[in-house]
Amino acid sequence: MSRLRPSISPMLAVSGGYYLLFIAMGLSMSSLGPTLPALAQSTGTGVEQISSVFVTRAIGNMLGSLLGGRIFDRMRGNPVLGGMMLGVGGLMVITPLAPNIWMLNILMFLTGILHGIINVGGNTLLIWVHGSKVGPYMSALHLFFGLGSLLCPMIIAQMVLVTTNTMIYWVLAALAIPMALPMFFLPSPPHEAKARGEPAATTNLLLVGIFAGILFCYAGASFSFTGWIYTYTLTRNLADAVGAAYLTSLYWGSFTIGRLASIPLTIRMRPRAILLADYLLGLASVLLMLIWQDSLLAASLGSLGIGLAVASIYPTVFTLAQRTMHVTGRISSWFAIGNALGGVIVPWIVGQYFERTGPQVLLFALLIIFIAALAFVSTLQPALRRIGHAQ
Repeated sequence: MSRLRPSISPMLAVSGGYYLLFIAMGLSMSSLGPTLPALAQSTGTGVEQISSVFVTRAIGNMLGSLLGGRIFDRMRGNPVLGGMMLGVGGLMVITPLAPNIWMLNILMFLTGILHGIINVGGNTLLIWVHGSKVGPYMSALHLFFGLGSLLCPMIIAQMVLVTTNTMIYWVLAALAIPMALPMFFLPSPPHEAKARGEPAATTNLLLVGIFAGILFCYAGASFSFTGWIYTYTLTRNLADAVGAAYLTSLYWGSFTIGRLASIPLTIRMRPRAILLADYLLGLASVLLMLIWQDSLLAASLGSLGIGLAVASIYPTVFTLAQRTMHVTGRISSWFAIGNALGGVIVPWIVGQYFERTGPQVLLFALLIIFIAALAFVSTLQPALRRIGHAQ
C-alpha cells in the first residue's frame, strides 16, 4: 500500500498542493492571449508574426509531455513539480522584456516544455495518490486549472488600466510562484505497480491509442472553438465586438460549470457514459449552429453546449484509464501529446481555410471532430472487454 493511504490528511494535503499548482498553471497558460497585442508592440511585430508563439509554445508542450513521463517514472515527483512551476514564474518575469520575436519564441518554447512536464506530473501523481477513487479528485484538479484560466483575463483586464504590460506579467508571476512552494514540503506519492497485475502489452497500446485519440478530439474542438468563435461571430455579422466577446464568455462560463458538475458525476456515472454524453452534446450543439447559422441565439446556445460538453472530457479520460491500466508517467505523456497535437493541428487547419471557404469551416471542422470522437468512444467497449473490464 502507498505510504499516503493510511491517513486521509496527507492525501488531502498533497491533493491541495496539486490544486494550487494547477491554478498557477492556469494563470500562466491563459496570460498569452490577452497580452498578445502588447507583446507584438514590444517586439515590433505584426499580428501574423506574433501568432507564431502559440505554435512554438505548443511544440514545447509536446516535448515537455514526452520528457515528463520519463522524469516522473524515475524521480520524486513533488519537488520536480515545484521546480518546474518556479521556472514558469521566472520565465513570466522575463517574457515582457523580450526585445524581439526570436527571443520571445525561445521563451515560449521553454515555457511550453515546463507546462507539459507539470501537466503530465499533476495528472499522474494524483492518480498514484488516490488510486481507484481518483475520479472526483481528477475532476477537481482540472476545475482548479479552469479557475486559474478564468481569473487570469479578469486580473489582466483590471490591471491594464493602471499599469504596464511588464508589470502585468510580474504580478501574475508573483501570484503563481508562491503556489509552487508547498510542493517542496509535501511527500511525493510512490510509484506503485498495480496489485491486480498489468493488462497485456498489446491491449495497453490499443487503449493508450484510443484515449490519446479521444483527447486529440477534445483539444481540437476546444482550442478551435475558443480560438475562432470571436472571429466567426464578427465575420458572420452575428454581433459586434462586445457581443462576440460575450459568446466567448458564455463558453468559459459553461466550461467552468461543467467542470464543477463533473465532480459528483464521476461518482454516480460510468466514465464511458460521461464521454459518450459529452460528445453527443457537443455534436448536437454544432448541428444547432449549422442549421441556424444566421442566428445569434443559436450561436449562444451552441457556445453554452460546447463548453458544457468538453468540460469533463480530460479528467474523465484519466479516470477511466486508471481503472483499466496502470497509469505511468510515460502513458500520461502519450495522453498529453495526443491532447497537444489536437490543440495545434485542428485550429491551424481552420485558420488555413477560414478566409478561403468562409467562417462556416469552423463548424464543419467541429462536426468532423465530434463524429471522430464518438467513433473513438465506440471502440472503447470492445477494447475493454478484451481485458475483462466493462465501463
